[in-house]
Amino acid sequence: MGPIKRAAGIYAPNTAAAPRFLDRVRDECDAATSRGIHTLAFPTETPELAVVIAEEGFPPVQWASRFDGSFAILDGEIYNSHELGHVAGGPSANDADILFSLYFSDGQEALARIDGAMSLVIWDATRELLLLYRDRSGIVPIFYSEQPDGLVWASDIPTLLRTNVGRNVNLPALDFFLGNGLVPAPWTCVERINKIPPAHVLTVPRSGRVSLRRYWKACGRPKLELHPEEANEHLAQLFENSLRRRSSTDAQTGVLLSGGVDSKLVVAGLKSQLGVIPHTFTFHYSDYEGEFNEIDDARRTADYFGTQHHEIIFRPSDIADNVESMVRSYGEPFTYGLHSFLLRDVTQAGVSVLLNGAGPDGWYLHKTNEYGLRYARLPSMVQKLGGASMRLLRRMNFAARPSWLWRVYAAAGEAADTSEPVFWCATTGLPASLGGPILPDQWRAAFYSDPSLLSSCERSTQQLLSSALSEYGGESDRDKITFLHRHFRHADGILQWNHWWARAHGLAIRFPYFDDSLLEFMMRLPRMSRDKEEIRRVAARFMPSQMACARKVSQTVPIKEWFRGPLKDFLRDQLTPGRLRESGIFDVVAVENCIRQHLRGEKDNAWLLWAIITILVWKDLLVRRGL
Repeated sequence: MGPIKRAAGIYAPNTAAAPRFLDRVRDECDAATSRGIHTLAFPTETPELAVVIAEEGFPPVQWASRFDGSFAILDGEIYNSHELGHVAGGPSANDADILFSLYFSDGQEALARIDGAMSLVIWDATRELLLLYRDRSGIVPIFYSEQPDGLVWASDIPTLLRTNVGRNVNLPALDFFLGNGLVPAPWTCVERINKIPPAHVLTVPRSGRVSLRRYWKACGRPKLELHPEEANEHLAQLFENSLRRRSSTDAQTGVLLSGGVDSKLVVAGLKSQLGVIPHTFTFHYSDYEGEFNEIDDARRTADYFGTQHHEIIFRPSDIADNVESMVRSYGEPFTYGLHSFLLRDVTQAGVSVLLNGAGPDGWYLHKTNEYGLRYARLPSMVQKLGGASMRLLRRMNFAARPSWLWRVYAAAGEAADTSEPVFWCATTGLPASLGGPILPDQWRAAFYSDPSLLSSCERSTQQLLSSALSEYGGESDRDKITFLHRHFRHADGILQWNHWWARAHGLAIRFPYFDDSLLEFMMRLPRMSRDKEEIRRVAARFMPSQMACARKVSQTVPIKEWFRGPLKDFLRDQLTPGRLRESGIFDVVAVENCIRQHLRGEKDNAWLLWAIITILVWKDLLVRRGL
């Protein structure tokens, strides 16, 4: 099975699976590494429940137990332990003990009050009940597999793969990834492995009937009627509280600093409100001159606040030399989070806690969704015309779509190449970010060696997204789109990229803008300006207005340019006809055309090509070497 990365367990009442699991993990961990492991079992002599915890890793896994055999295991961090400690009844040995006490004093629902980045396992021996929690925002994942003799879970996919769950590819998950660049919970790319969605708890009674339910969801009602200054003051206080909860007095703190206001405000708040001067880190992409390099703006910010600033040089060779280790660390294919892979410079600077400015973009409605909602309000005849035009376009080559179409059925706005995501948003009520931004549905079939694969995958996707949409009945259309974007694009995208790369480098990564109190406040405000006026007004208290109002680009590796230059040979080597054919998934001619279009500059297919590369690397590791 190999060494446990963080924690793994099995609940198999009335079988001998738990003792076998325990013996096997102990033997293989001892053989593979000298690091310490701890085990928890119930009952002690003939266990039906067994958990193995690895000592290594930061933040460390914590656990607490009771005389009746009950125990709790915390993988991650909680930020409001002081408040919860009072509720739980006094001092505790560690955060796991606090949550354990909270559960026994106030019941399951009390755990919705946790503000943290964590997964939590509770075994209630008296009720013979197993509970597996994932935090509200979904920062720390937890995976599980239902097997004939019980339930197995772990903090990562590779550990579960080594418990004989099978290695069949989950095709709907892979199809969703190819379209959107992420794998949505509860899916993973492995057929028999699931991921607990954010703000959900998996409950397993002795009867073995597994149930998954949401314990908390975002709410935008009723809207708060506040004067801008009052809202501004409240936002500033909540943000300061969030920073205090996530700052460390016993660890060196760093901040990922870009050119945008979000990360600048994190630096400003640490220094001005908490008196902490962090190390700051900015990615500098070599062999590239363009807007993704924000080093000049970041340097000015670092100089203004007097931080010790570091530039993380990211070279094309860092991708070519590390693609397999990236996929192995992540456990699945991945896309946009590529730039946050390279964090070794952070640990080399002595930093163990890294703050990230991600989050506020999810508070606002993207312009594509705004246009989609406008389109949905147009007269039915205009909508029918738009629908007929779109069906015609779906039969046309992607590059040949006429620019006049958007002007026909868009009420107002910019006539950019946004017709397809706008139409998706208008007709489904779902965020445009889930409508195939990498490769839309109607063109994906051409990339599969078996074109009929798409239809079965689409049915599964529709069921998944329709179920998620139905959970927000009663919310406004704008709020539904905002909440669903956060539920999927944040939890299974931004947060996961940062979580896995931080874990790979032994870092604790913290997200001040995902503070529960702050998020609940922002969701209750009327849907706000996309220009982040609220954030900028707070930032202007601590920095010059031109710095607070600086334009921000979505930071990522300039893979488009690198694939046409220093990574051209890497691209060809990764996507050879033989390798594509061997995968059994992709049509060789379609991918070859995609490569040619990109290299000639006819289309930007960079992230589609990268998605295919990571799928092939992941599948090879999965089948041949077991990740």
